[in-house]
Amino acid sequence: MPEVIPALEREGTLVLTDDPRTTVCALSTATVDRRLAAARRQQRPRGLTTTKPGSLLKSQIPIRTPTPWDKEEWLMGHWAV
Repeated sequence: MPEVIPALEREGTLVLTDDPRTTVCALSTATVDRRLAAARRQQRPRGLTTTKPGSLLKSQIPIRTPTPWDKEEWLMGHWAV
């Protein structure tokens, strides 16, 4: 946290006086994550997706299917000592 706070202050995103700055800089990132967990849960609902399966994407992804040559090559490589 000590390196993030000065960067945010330089950017103008965060304005702190000396007392809160020392308190925030003393916090570990795990403590900050624990304290912000409830607010993060309220902001972003999970499990809601707008992505639907479609044939357009399926046609754009090349799928390699095994051919007789691939099987022979695999067997030769598998049993070769």
